[in-house]
Amino acid sequence: MGKHSSKKKHKQTHKRVPEQVDGSKLLKYAALGKARKTRSALAAAPALVGYKDPGTGNTALHQACRHGHADVVGLLLRRHADSAAEDAAGNTPGHLAAMHANWAALAELIQSAEQPVDVTASNHAGLTIQQIMQRHNQGEQPHLASAALPSAGGSDSAAHGSSSLGSAGGGPQAAAAVAAAAAAAGAAAAAAA
Repeated sequence: MGKHSSKKKHKQTHKRVPEQVDGSKLLKYAALGKARKTRSALAAAPALVGYKDPGTGNTALHQACRHGHADVVGLLLRRHADSAAEDAAGNTPGHLAAMHANWAALAELIQSAEQPVDVTASNHAGLTIQQIMQRHNQGEQPHLASAALPSAGGSDSAAHGSSSLGSAGGGPQAAAAVAAAAAAAGAAAAAAA
């Protein structure tokens, strides 16, 4: 055979097979801030937006709020995630955002939720979002995370270094700004009732 062989070389093409997504993968994507993967998972299986981890009761919105991924919070809310969903410890996504001082995620939650976020709703430890924000605003760093998170093995706050409430940054000024947004949301909720 010469240079110009009549045999054609066939390039083997690989078709990308869509990844099978289940609820636990969606929670992982939300916790890691993987907005594109979260969007793709919800496009393939829209019902996953309401998936709750059987052990902790966490939803993807809980995970995004806990880990401070405001972009994922907004994405999930546009897909009708339940901002009032409670985990096994009675925490709403707002409780987790406040406990971990993730003010941008909390602000996104308060501003974008379909229903007003109830900042006066108590978790099983008796703490409200408003109380948690006030404690941060006063410079307190109580161990709210350990007191109000599910004790089931599925709690990943320590595994992700989230036990230090001040580590997310923002400080009292950020807490005050979110508190103002929460007060406005509370007033809107009272007016609607």
